[in-house]
Amino acid sequence: MFSMPETISYYVDQFLDHLRFEKEASSHTVTNYSVDLAQFSEYLENQGISKPGDVDAHVIRSWLRAVMGYGYAKSSSARKLSSVRSWFAFLKGKGVVARDPAKEIRGPKLPARLPKALSREAAERLVTVGTVGDDEARDRAILELLYGCGLRIAELSALEWSAVDLDERMARVMGKGGKERIVPFGRCAREALLRWRDVSPGGQYVFPGQRGGAIAVRTV
Repeated sequence: MFSMPETISYYVDQFLDHLRFEKEASSHTVTNYSVDLAQFSEYLENQGISKPGDVDAHVIRSWLRAVMGYGYAKSSSARKLSSVRSWFAFLKGKGVVARDPAKEIRGPKLPARLPKALSREAAERLVTVGTVGDDEARDRAILELLYGCGLRIAELSALEWSAVDLDERMARVMGKGGKERIVPFGRCAREALLRWRDVSPGGQYVFPGQRGGAIAVRTV
């Protein structure tokens, strides 16, 4: 009886079919895996390796160094390693390999990315579009303080009326580590706070929750 040779390319095809038909992955995802695993397969072929069981952690580390040496960004190298990890996890689940050598490999350390600031136009659209419905006055005040003052959500949630000076346009907030800081706010934020104060249910907190305490962070 004729049987398919159980080569590297055979098991790559098996994995890609698994993504297509069992996981119902998008064509874009399947293409990315296909490209990454084709590069890995080519490297293995050049090393004289034809079976998945012959791949060990040393081989994968050498391949990863080669990938980074080609000039790929760390993020691209990390994605390629992730593809290889997923492939070996699939092979181990199918009993093709006894152990997963990719599990031992640490990927390249990715640089931390700073959050992208909103443009002035985007912030204005957010304030305009995001404030509708019964809570319009409250939401407007929240957005004005978050964007205009740079308050953290936890700081805004805990903000009390006693800590807000509407005349001087200053707010006293408790930051990280229990450190107090004074935050100025602009005319638009003051107007939004005045409008919200006129219709708010009152109480200790600027933005009270449903049970009378401070508004929950996840609600904001």
